[in-house]
Amino acid sequence: MPVLLHGCYDFLLFENSLIYLAVFLVFVIVLDVLAVIRINRSSKKNMQIYKSAVQVYCTNCGQKLNEYGFYCMNCGCPVRRM
Repeated sequence: MPVLLHGCYDFLLFENSLIYLAVFLVFVIVLDVLAVIRINRSSKKNMQIYKSAVQVYCTNCGQKLNEYGFYCMNCGCPVRRM
C-alpha cells in the first residue's frame, strides 16, 4: 500500500498541470487529516499506534524490559532491537 501511495504522490507531483497539482494538494491534506484522526483515536483509547519489535526480557539477567528503554534497568545490558 505505501508503494502505491508513493507512486500516486510522484505521478501527481511531476505532471506539469495545475489540475494535477490541485489533486496532489487534496491528496496530501486528506492523508494528513486521516493521520491526525488515527492519532487522536489512539490517544483517547490509550493505545499504541504501532507495535515495536523489542525483546521482552533481558538476555543477560532475565528481567522484564521497558518497551521504550535502551538498557536493562536491572543489569544495564543494551536492549537488542529487532
